[in-house]
Amino acid sequence: MSRPSAAKGFGGSAKRNRNVAVGRPVRKRTDENSVFRSHQTLYQQHVLPCMHQGNLSQAEPILKLLAQSKTEVAEVYRDLADLYESHQRLDEARACRELWLSHPSEEESELLSQAEAAVRLDRSQLAATLFETLLKRDPTEYASRIAVIRQLILQECFLDARSRIESWFGETSDSVVNELLCICAVELQQSELACLLAQACLQEGSSAVAHAVLAAALHQQSRESEAFGHVNSAMALCSDPQFMPWPVSRLLAWVCLDQNRLEQAEQLLGQARLDQPLSRHLLDQWGELQLLRGNWTDGFRYRSISRSADLSLPSADAFAIDGPPGTASEDRPLILASDGTLGDALLFSRYAPWIAALLGRPVHLYVQPPVLNLLRDSYQPPIEVYPIGKLETRDSELTLPMQDAAAVFGACDRHPVLAEPRLKADSVLVDFWRQTLGLEDGERLIGINWNGSALQSSRERLSSDIPLHAFEPLSRLPGVRFVSLQKGFGAEQLRDCPFVNRFVSCQKQVSKEVRLESMAALTTLCEWVICDDSGPAHLAGGLRCPTILLLPERAGWRWGTLCSRSSWYPSLHLLRRSRSKGWNELMLEACDVLASERITT
Repeated sequence: MSRPSAAKGFGGSAKRNRNVAVGRPVRKRTDENSVFRSHQTLYQQHVLPCMHQGNLSQAEPILKLLAQSKTEVAEVYRDLADLYESHQRLDEARACRELWLSHPSEEESELLSQAEAAVRLDRSQLAATLFETLLKRDPTEYASRIAVIRQLILQECFLDARSRIESWFGETSDSVVNELLCICAVELQQSELACLLAQACLQEGSSAVAHAVLAAALHQQSRESEAFGHVNSAMALCSDPQFMPWPVSRLLAWVCLDQNRLEQAEQLLGQARLDQPLSRHLLDQWGELQLLRGNWTDGFRYRSISRSADLSLPSADAFAIDGPPGTASEDRPLILASDGTLGDALLFSRYAPWIAALLGRPVHLYVQPPVLNLLRDSYQPPIEVYPIGKLETRDSELTLPMQDAAAVFGACDRHPVLAEPRLKADSVLVDFWRQTLGLEDGERLIGINWNGSALQSSRERLSSDIPLHAFEPLSRLPGVRFVSLQKGFGAEQLRDCPFVNRFVSCQKQVSKEVRLESMAALTTLCEWVICDDSGPAHLAGGLRCPTILLLPERAGWRWGTLCSRSSWYPSLHLLRRSRSKGWNELMLEACDVLASERITT
């Protein structure tokens, strides 16, 4: 598909005519009209001939004279900027470029150049004003409409862009319009529509953008092999793979990142961020890439910045005591508010005692009710734990989302002490469950969990859920007694389990117990926990219980990509599925781990 050439990294806009059209009606106020006409005439008579001859330097005196008179002819500042850049007078060039941007041209092709230059310089408000000016001059002009839609897409206003396409163009076979529409569709997760539109674009001719849209849309449908084929096709159509145009780099980066092709993802994200340095979407993906590589502090910082209202992050000093000892400032607590899953609350709660010691001030945790009692058992003053529903907004100046603690204060790659879990089980509950379990001499208790929540399962592209029957090889190990830690979704598999006799006799009582503090007490009594990627992994790891975590081919950022141990939970062994290794093979590996730890077959 042929597309007009465009602003850096985007795609296309109409070819520019750098000349000012002679006799074009001007739109200046009456009292300025004669001055503007005079300056325009001087420009046309003395500058354009030099430009046509390829000798713009000869026009420098008249250009300077016009600039000194503060002319409204935008092209004067553009040409001076070009001259100064050619002479390496960069400060003067930048000043003239600013003046060019601040004087909307009377020539629509030049006004379009100004708007796209503002986009490249991340001057989004100025760009929007220039695009609106362009559109007001000729609301029906094709190039103006296309330019406005491209700008909306670049600003990630995909719904607005789609609405304008439908309003301005209706049903059309125009390849440029369809290409823009398929970008909107895939960004709005409308994968089927995106596929249809992209395929229609490819019928018109080769298009890197259409292949990139197909790659992202097919990946959304979990057709990963086909998706990566279009990744290769899109890259092959780019003349220089090191400088791939936006949005090709943006769309392919997400596919490669989600498929753990980290080298390619890094290159593509780097290119996409040059065109959208303030994109929250790309900042979040760059942060995820760093987390997958174990660059914990940097990863958390990028992800936290992507969520903040002003794309900034407070420094640790902002939470330091700002008064002398004994003042009211010293008594005001720092509030860490849970903003993620229960597993994240268990993971990041370890920051509370460390920050309290670092800052010398109390820390209050506000968390979801299920983890409330467990965290109260685990931490002592000056740490206090409250339900998240009690958090008051008036405390916002000393409130930090719990996950942002790693971004503001640093993670375990900067502070190794943070790799140590801090959870503790209630000793009374531990004694109660020890008596209730009634294990015989020589029996070894293994806690198992095989499913995450129904909500978690619905969000996963590659399921981390394990069928209960896959645990059968473990049931054949001598002396092993299972206790199911499974709650809710998936627990029904226990009814038809072929090795149900290997579970503890009080399993029905355990299954009815839903309090997390009781699950913590049970977990501490297990010699091993073997589980899927869900809450029990964080609970067992936080309690320092020896644990084998069985991971799908691509796990979340918490577990990295290749490592066999966890940076956050030293007691965890990580076993990973692959294309050649399913859950059954992984369970045999788990048996080997148990055997190597003196549980013999």
